[in-house]
Amino acid sequence: MPGPFAVELVDPPVTYRLRRDALRPAQSVEEMAAFDTGGSDAAVFGAIDLSTGEVMGTASVSRELAPAAVGGTVASSASAAHWRLRAMATRKEHRGQGVGARVLGACVRHVAGQGGGLLWCNARVA
Repeated sequence: MPGPFAVELVDPPVTYRLRRDALRPAQSVEEMAAFDTGGSDAAVFGAIDLSTGEVMGTASVSRELAPAAVGGTVASSASAAHWRLRAMATRKEHRGQGVGARVLGACVRHVAGQGGGLLWCNARVA
């Protein structure tokens, strides 16, 4: 089980190593900055181990129109309420212990607090 940890808004660079290791191992940590898109309303959350400062899990959300397959259209009047979840990762040794669930919960609460009505993602199972 993980030790005490907190889920909080973090600066994207603190998540680069985890995101690279879990999602894009062929890229350098520096190249991870290219994936920090989403405008000024983007939010990056990290699950931080309170004893070590290690980033155990992360995810980001930003406003982005959903594809038509999940309810988005170019003319959608609700497009401002669409948010995309991306770059979600949990360190291998912390998977299956609720870390990702708590990060996802923080993302959902953030989106709801910003008036979001649809949270969508593309996903793969590691």
